[in-house]
Amino acid sequence: MKIKYTPNLYIESNGVGNGGSTCIHDLNMSADKQFWKHPLSAGVQQSNFNSIPKNHYCSKSYELGNNLCKYIKKYSVSGRLTVLRAIYNFLSFQAQKGFELGKRDGVAEWCSLLKSQVFTKVYKDKTASSMLNMVSKFLISQGELGSQYTYTFSNASKAHEANAKYTTEEFNLALHLLMNLQKTYEKELEHLTERIKEGKALASNMTNDRSIFFREMTLNIKGTEYTYDVGLFNLIRTYNLLSFLIFIFYTIASKKQITELLESEIFTNTDGGVETNYKFKGRAFKFVRYGIGASITVDFERSGVKWFERYLNTRKAYLECLETSGIINNSPYLFHQFNNTGSSVGFNQLSESFDSLYNNHHWWKIQQEYIEIPRFSARAIKKSSEQLLDSLGQDPLLTTGKAQHEWETYQRNYSQGNEIDMMKNFSNALNIMVTGGTSSLPIEQRQQIANKKGIKLVSPDDNSYISSAHGLGCKTDDNETKQQRDFFREQESQGRTPKVCANILECLKCDKCGIIDQESNLYELLSFRQSILLNKVFYSGSTKGSEQYEKIVNGINERLTLVDQAKLAAAQKKITNDGVSDVWKITI
Repeated sequence: MKIKYTPNLYIESNGVGNGGSTCIHDLNMSADKQFWKHPLSAGVQQSNFNSIPKNHYCSKSYELGNNLCKYIKKYSVSGRLTVLRAIYNFLSFQAQKGFELGKRDGVAEWCSLLKSQVFTKVYKDKTASSMLNMVSKFLISQGELGSQYTYTFSNASKAHEANAKYTTEEFNLALHLLMNLQKTYEKELEHLTERIKEGKALASNMTNDRSIFFREMTLNIKGTEYTYDVGLFNLIRTYNLLSFLIFIFYTIASKKQITELLESEIFTNTDGGVETNYKFKGRAFKFVRYGIGASITVDFERSGVKWFERYLNTRKAYLECLETSGIINNSPYLFHQFNNTGSSVGFNQLSESFDSLYNNHHWWKIQQEYIEIPRFSARAIKKSSEQLLDSLGQDPLLTTGKAQHEWETYQRNYSQGNEIDMMKNFSNALNIMVTGGTSSLPIEQRQQIANKKGIKLVSPDDNSYISSAHGLGCKTDDNETKQQRDFFREQESQGRTPKVCANILECLKCDKCGIIDQESNLYELLSFRQSILLNKVFYSGSTKGSEQYEKIVNGINERLTLVDQAKLAAAQKKITNDGVSDVWKITI
């Protein structure tokens, strides 16, 4: 196509905010191959056209400009600008990302960008849907699409739905971001309070709700790490707001219950655990659900109580530092916000609005990478946590039923023969979800994650590993390891000559060891694990038990997070129905 300047490539429209007068967009400039990478400008551009460098002329770009001009002119003057902006937005995205201009390439990625912009309130979901509709019609007219391209942007409005809840993947992503943001704010508050305790002056960014400063944060999403600088602001309020949402996850309490929870209602029980008065009616007793609370009378570990104790310690530290500067906490509420507006300085009840969390300083990298992480919604977190709790009864790492009772009720009704381990399993199941949820990934990606942890995840098709009695694989053709040499030396001293190594308690330390991603192997491994747990009464309190058996169980649990969760569920179901493998119906 011959490139020449012509008024035929003027698009006239009714401009916005100029009293309805005519506005001109000059698509002659599409002769410049860089045109689509720049913002759409208004006005006649003939002088700029004449100065386009020769090496910037592009006939394909100019042809696209002609096609777009003809298409837009089919609309009335009053409706052209909205359509032009939507299509230009898409074409500019294609140019920036290296997709072929005017083709269907990049539509899905553009929709992901729009969705992230919906979450951060750049657009409403209806606006994004309308933009996609306009682009679809343009691509259909160019023969690039056969029918309307559809995409759902409505997740952004979940906070307003009565039965709002996330999908499993959305829940994983939202919690992962939420936990990491909260940890970043917590780390900064701890840093500031330590400096103040060392004699430094009260940092202005602790009390100034308008100052923004940047700290590094890393997200690990589906095996890919994203490290970027997050803009921190209004430290105390944002920290409490993030903690408030995490507290919903751990307790499944409503927003109103938590905002009304008083600091005076938190106390330490006789076991040294953290509890609250019966604040949450019949739904949440003593923070037992999801691991808030602790007891030394039962041996279990839960991430919830560690998180909550960290929150209480951080809260106490910054309040003490503020008090030394004359700023006294006058709010009785556990979760509060700090206000510093003119002459008004002090604390009050935490607002339930989460709008400030969607500040671009938090989300810019997520938008840039087109990662679809849903907005934080207290209602959706609560509903999704309830749904998770209902479904975890089938989880192979959870031996409890619904957790809606006091600890004594757990012991009486839900222990299923293993009181000591049930809440530890509960925590492990939660940790699997919060740390990224590898179960939905193909085995190749899970193997990459395993390698970073120093774990060998073995495909069922890999014949270089043979299965041991406990289901773990051993790569026999590798060089002899220390664990093997120690075993054979011990056997020889006792007058035995074994053909193969059978030191199964040392396997996890051995370089030849791998976990085989196959149901039959997982059944034997779960049986081995269960044998250790059910025999804990025989080694509890001994050095052997604490140094060896506990490490074995923890090592197995870590590996179970990497296997195919459907196979793991089937293996656990077999244990539930048939009991452990005959090999492990023993005491150790």
